[in-house]
Order: sequence, then C-alpha cells, then structure tokens
Amino acid sequence: MLKKAILLLTLVAAAMCMGCHKQVITSEYQSQANLDLDVPGVLVDPKAAKDQMVVWGGVVLRNVKRPRGTLVEVMQTPMDSDQRPEDGSQGLGRFIVAMSGYLDPLAYGQGRKVTVAGRVLGVENLPHGKAQLTYVLLRGKEIFSWPPHLTNAERGLPPVEFGFGVGVEPVMPGDPGWWDGPWMWW
Repeated sequence: MLKKAILLLTLVAAAMCMGCHKQVITSEYQSQANLDLDVPGVLVDPKAAKDQMVVWGGVVLRNVKRPRGTLVEVMQTPMDSDQRPEDGSQGLGRFIVAMSGYLDPLAYGQGRKVTVAGRVLGVENLPHGKAQLTYVLLRGKEIFSWPPHLTNAERGLPPVEFGFGVGVEPVMPGDPGWWDGPWMWW
C-alpha cells in the first residue's frame, strides 16, 4: 500500500512539473527544430546546416529596421528548460535573424533576451566597425521577447546587488556596419 502511495505521489509531482514547463515557440516549429544545432555547429558545417529549423535564445545586440522587415543581431546563449536565455551565460556566437514586419526596439532592443525560431540560411562575414565578424543568418519564423527581471527595489527587497560590466566598442559615425551590406541572402 505504501509503495502504491509513493508511486502515485511521484506521478502527481512529475505531472505538476510538466505542467510548469513553458514553451514560448509554437509546437509546429518545435517539432521541426534541430535542437542539437547551435551557432558553433553551423559555423563548422554551414552546408549541412542550411535550411535546418532551429530554436535559439540569446541577448539582442542590435535591432535595425529595413524596408523588408527588421534585422535583429543576437548573441546566442544557452537556454533553460523554459527556453529563456540563461543569465550570465557565455556567448556561443552571433546570429542575425531577419523578421518580416516591424519589431519595436523597446521590446526587441539592445540587452533584451529573446527566443527565436528560424531557418538557417547560411554564414556570412560582415563588417563590425573596422573588423569582420562571422554571423549565422536566419530567416525568422517566430521571436519572443522576454520581460526583464524585476530589480530588488521593484520587488520590495533591499537594493543590494553585485555585478560587473562589459564594455562594447561603439560603431563610429562613418564606419560601415553590417546593416549597410548587400543583403543578397534576404
């Protein structure tokens, strides 16, 4: 009898945990996605990765409005079980996702965490200031912008926080950026 009760409680707890799992990308794209493929994997063999559906998360670096839609540059990071990009994770590489329509920079701007479903179009070296960076290019199907975490003050907790900053080299006026490229892939 005790074994049956323990088994029943275990099954109920497992069902409750499964109910907590939140997927932000629709099941249509989830079922098509190659969840083992990431930016470094595409860079190793771009031809094999072409046209693969992926679901990636990361932090937005730039959001650029173009005539055909919005280009979002993202630093890929690992995701948790809810597909939210993990805090403090090491960046895996950069990708640019081309989304049709206008994406508001307030919701999809620099520093925002996003989860993206899209098809791999290829790899391209594009200018970044005076350097060239290698980007994976995606044709976006869905994008989800995560709400920012609340600060301690917003939660009513003491405002004691520890952290560190990361410097970013700005693109200087007159320097070509990747958004000025030929866009043959889009």
